[in-house]
Amino acid sequence: MKAQFVFLMLWMTSVSIASPAAAQSCGIAVKAEVEVSADVVTLADLLAPGTCPALLREAARMQLGRAPLAGSDRVLDAGTLRALLLKAAAAAGIGFGGKAELPILERTTLRRSAALPRTASHARAQPQAQAIPASALTVRPGELVRLLWDQNGIRSIVPATCLDRGATGDEVRARIQPGGRVVKATVVSADLVQVVL
Repeated sequence: MKAQFVFLMLWMTSVSIASPAAAQSCGIAVKAEVEVSADVVTLADLLAPGTCPALLREAARMQLGRAPLAGSDRVLDAGTLRALLLKAAAAAGIGFGGKAELPILERTTLRRSAALPRTASHARAQPQAQAIPASALTVRPGELVRLLWDQNGIRSIVPATCLDRGATGDEVRARIQPGGRVVKATVVSADLVQVVL
């Protein structure tokens, strides 16, 4: 019985020593500032050269969203980065024990590269160039409308304020009343607009 206990203790010690050694053989370095050159940001964009290839492969599969707008920054805190790195490491079969083994800065800043043009989804709604006769207008700025949001089989109708004027079928901006978020919507009728996805 005593021999089994000693064997178990030696085995547990070897496992706890082997994991940090395996983790240290897979180096990780996170950049403090990142210039994003693609429209979609992945975790691999945040990792510096010299990071373990297995971890880089998994990090390249983890999308963090769209690139920030030109002139604006996106900041990721240490807790978020740590969780993402641990998830990528687990998928790559790399074990990391504690916080000390992950050299993560307090925050990482993402910026859009000057070479990356703005996409149509990032472009702001431009005022309508052609004049619409007043009789053809269905909605006007400041009017309260119902905003229909239909996505993935879930339908929601919330009150919103129309910010642009438009006729049926036109794309306008609408501000959702409870939260103040501005969305693009298509005019359906005099008091109904539908979110453009």
